Amino acid sequence: MRKLFIPLLLILSSCQLFDSDQKEYELSEMDELYERIISISESKNCTDSSNWKFTAIGSKACGGPASYIAYSSEINESEFLDLVK
Repeated sequence: MRKLFIPLLLILSSCQLFDSDQKEYELSEMDELYERIISISESKNCTDSSNWKFTAIGSKACGGPASYIAYSSEINESEFLDLVK
């Protein structure tokens, strides 16, 4: 029983290793980054669909992308894709 108690105690106490203020800061940073990505993606109007591409954005806990985002090939693609990554 003691062997089970120690790992369980470590697991439960590790949840407190992350400061809630730090989580809120990182979440705020991610929200700002997402808004920037959306803004860049919407900065060009679609006049010719052949100039548009899409890329995966985010990730699901079980694997795979959370969604996809369309963007114009007329923007700085490498900078945009780095932000999405």
